[in-house]
Order: sequence, then C-alpha cells, then structure tokens
Amino acid sequence: MSLNRYNFAILGQQHRLAGAFFIGRHLILKFIMRKTHFLAIPLLAASGLNIHAEPNSQFVIQVNAESLNYSESMPIKQFMDELKGPKPDSGDIAFTFNHAEINLSWRNINVSLFQRLDYLLEYSEDTFAIAYADENDTAYPIDQPLSINIEANHIEAQGIGVSYDFNLGHGLTITPGLNYLQADALTDGYLSGNLYTPDGEEIIGELNLDYAYQEDLLLGRPQESIDGSGFSADIFALWQWSAKGAISFNIKDAWSRITWQDVTYTTASASTDNLSFDSQGHLEAASFLSGRAWYRNQHQKLPQKTALQTSYQLSDNLQATLGYESIASYHDLRIGGQWHWHAFTLEGGYRWHAQAFDLGLRHQYFQLKITSDSSDRESAKMLGLNITLAVPL
Repeated sequence: MSLNRYNFAILGQQHRLAGAFFIGRHLILKFIMRKTHFLAIPLLAASGLNIHAEPNSQFVIQVNAESLNYSESMPIKQFMDELKGPKPDSGDIAFTFNHAEINLSWRNINVSLFQRLDYLLEYSEDTFAIAYADENDTAYPIDQPLSINIEANHIEAQGIGVSYDFNLGHGLTITPGLNYLQADALTDGYLSGNLYTPDGEEIIGELNLDYAYQEDLLLGRPQESIDGSGFSADIFALWQWSAKGAISFNIKDAWSRITWQDVTYTTASASTDNLSFDSQGHLEAASFLSGRAWYRNQHQKLPQKTALQTSYQLSDNLQATLGYESIASYHDLRIGGQWHWHAFTLEGGYRWHAQAFDLGLRHQYFQLKITSDSSDRESAKMLGLNITLAVPL
C-alpha cells in the first residue's frame, strides 16, 4: 500500500464549492458523466436469441453485445456536456448497462464468457437542481430546504457464467444461472444531507459522504489498482400455457455479492452555517470538514434487473406482447408486437415511461435491435443497441 492514512479536519478555510456543497457536484458529474460508451438497447427485453441445440446439432455458439443507457432528467448528450443546456425534467435515476458475451450451448447446458460495465446513479431532484444551476450559472433554489442524496453503484468486470434449462413439463422451463465475476473498477457509496438557502446569499447545511472507489473525488488520492471477485445469480422462467400464449419472467442479478479486499474509501462529514457567493457566482464557505480516507473490505451488491412479459399469437404471422421492466427506481410498461415473415421476424415496441420505441429484425442465426425515444440522437434520453449472432456446429 503506497498511501498513508488520511485523517483530516479543516475548519474556517474558504473552499470553492461547485454544485451540491463541497463534492456534491463532483459526485454527480463523475458518477453520471463518466466517458462510457453510450450505445444502448433494452438489456432485458432484448436478451439474445435463446437458441438451444437441436438433437442433430451438438453445439451452438452465440455472440451477443448489448447495452442499455437511460437518463431520466435530461438527454444523454447533455449529461456528457456537463449538464449544459435546457433545464432538467423531473427524475431521479440514470444508468448504463453494457454486456458482451460468448455463449456455448450444448443440450440444456449454457456456458458463457462475458464482460460487463454497469453504472447506476440514483439522486434526489434537489441535488440535481443545484448541480444544474452551478454548471449553467443560473439561480439556486432560494428559501427552501434541499434534500441532498446521491447513491452510485458502478462495476467493471469479466467472468464466466453457467446455466441449465430445467424442462418441468406442462410447457414450463426454469433456467437458473450462476456467474463468477472478476472486477477491477468500482464506485459504491452515497452522499446525503440537507441544505437550506434562506436568501440566496448563503447556504446552511451539512452533508455526509461514505464511498469506496478506484478514483477519489475529494482528496485527489493517487489512483490505485483494485480488484474484487464474487458471484451473481440469475433466474429465467418460461411458461407456454397454451398453443398461442406464453409468459416469461427474468431477474438478472437476483442475488449478488462482490467482495473487494483493501479497497480505497473515504468517509467525510461537512457542515457550515455561512456559505456565500464569490464575484464569479461560485460558492464559498467558512466551514468544517472532517473525515477519513484509508482501505477497507467492501461488499458490493449489484442492482436487480427484472422483466415480466406475456405474449399471445393473434394469427399465424402476428404476435402481441405486453411487458413490465424495472431497474432500481426505474419502472416501465412495454407494449409490442412481432410479425413473422418466412425465416424472419420483425418486432417493435413502445415503453410508456421512457417514451421510447424499439425496432428489431430477428432470424434464427442473428438479431439486430435498436431503441430510442427520439429520432435526434442529441435529444435522446434512452438509446439502445443489441446485436446477436448464433452459429450451430
């Protein structure tokens, strides 16, 4: 360990604060606007072809790359541009989930090698309002209590997964899966507290921070290599209840536990009774900041991603679908349909909460699907892409 222990206490110094008091703005910008690749398509509704080997085919190799990105408060590009632009809409969540894998299926057994990048941010609207005002040089909320809360959950990992299809009869198939993850990037923690702006000239309040990370946002600690490992479990169920109707249920990361040994972390408490603005409109504080930065063991729990879908065959060529999806505080209903034409299937759908359309083309050996809530990429709050190729051997 190359870093000495930090125990720090600062009293009465002038600190330039941008956004949500001390590091609030930095946490928002760092947690949400990391330069990850915003590709995107529904991770749950477009989860591959689910091709299984026929008796005359020993193996099926399937390659899948998919991503889902969503920003409830503003377009994704505006996040990338440090919140510069129109005022944010109501919202409290943003995320990007990216997954690539090579899967080998033999009869009922599926084995996959995968790489994933997940980033989930949940925040209060007050927190976002302060960060937006700072980045756009607009007025801060005045004469009202502000609830500050940011929770981040980020991981970059690779690993191996194993699942098995249990055919229980009566059209019911249950597929449990277990994944081993080896991870090398982490942000897991929160910033919370309360602020008050009595007259726009000062801010009164206190904040508490507790998070583990690869990159420090508060003290500028040298970035260190970290590693964690653990397991996650998935569950998928399909019930073909009639010749025309089916119901499926899928929970990704239904259970998870990633253990990080000697990972860098920071805890801090900040309080002030007199925050003012400098000549350039930035916050300055006569304040008290205390905390600790060191190493600890961290147990990370990954957010669950749930999907429930029912489908019904309206005719030989037309199928209707209705589904529900949830990721943390994001909940959505999806209505869609599929049209079968020879060896191809054209599918589309609409998500009510995200107001996003998806369109896809599927074949026995490939799938391409895109999702967006806007024809203008710069205005999109949801973007998606799913590509799957399958080769029977």
